[in-house]
Amino acid sequence: MRWVVSAVGAVAVVASVAALTFGVAGSRSASPIEMLVFAGQKHSQSTDHGDLFLVPPAGGTLRRLTSNGADMNSASDDDPSWSPDGKWIAFSRLWPLVNGGELVRDLEADLMVIDASGGQERSITGGSNYYWIDTSPSWSPDGRRIAFSREDAFGRTKNGVYGIYVVGADGKGLRRIAKRAAVAVDWSPDGSSLAFVTGFWSTGASGRVGTIGLATGATRTFALAGAQDVAWAPDGRMLAVAGDRGISILTPSGRKLRQIEAPAASVTWSPDGRWLAYGATTRDGRYGHIHIASANGRGTRQVTSKSIAYDLDWRP
Repeated sequence: MRWVVSAVGAVAVVASVAALTFGVAGSRSASPIEMLVFAGQKHSQSTDHGDLFLVPPAGGTLRRLTSNGADMNSASDDDPSWSPDGKWIAFSRLWPLVNGGELVRDLEADLMVIDASGGQERSITGGSNYYWIDTSPSWSPDGRRIAFSREDAFGRTKNGVYGIYVVGADGKGLRRIAKRAAVAVDWSPDGSSLAFVTGFWSTGASGRVGTIGLATGATRTFALAGAQDVAWAPDGRMLAVAGDRGISILTPSGRKLRQIEAPAASVTWSPDGRWLAYGATTRDGRYGHIHIASANGRGTRQVTSKSIAYDLDWRP
């Protein structure tokens, strides 16, 4: 769910890092199976295109899953999403249109799947159309399907391509769920609904968040200024919405429960629902490091110090 991030104002620190107890011995968070996957760059000053990396939520050495290099014509990986069994990662691979050594636009984005070891990679929607942008994949709870957003690379809307789609994890059975532009999509834990942030990849989010029932097609949207990414809580009772005004914790109907004053481009819940990991944005609107915050907003902790993150997901 990456595009140009708007400038953000000064950040009020929620609490000191010392107040956070994340990763202490004996807690669930200290389990060796806990892992974040993120799309970004290993070094904040890197000229490389976006790749996928793994990092423990408690911090540590990054492990690279993909390597696209720094060439202007290279692909860039984004929007990683763990499968429910933690064995696979779906993501979006963008291919650029370059003219005279300058990047004109993203010309195509295909949904891909890679195993968690980085050894096996396959395309889900690749080759379907040269000018389609497929982004923000999200696995169904049973691991059989992937929801995502599709739009035309040139911003054309009259061709009827844009919308929220679902496809089988094997690339079969593609169908459109809603003719609605979305920059972020997330599947509810009970499998009944999708949450989304409206907007187009080329122009960014529109400041509206919504849910759609898969059985009925009933859609509800509500305004939330600055919204960029959305994630269901593991119990399905709350949404976390990341944006340049912070992370909002809401009911699925849009009622705000609390606010974490930490501007972010992306957000994901820990499997136990106690923590939020997010890709912070800087005061001038640039992508920043990964942080962990208590879901109650009482403490934060920085996970990475050199890399920058566009988007991320916590292993189930």
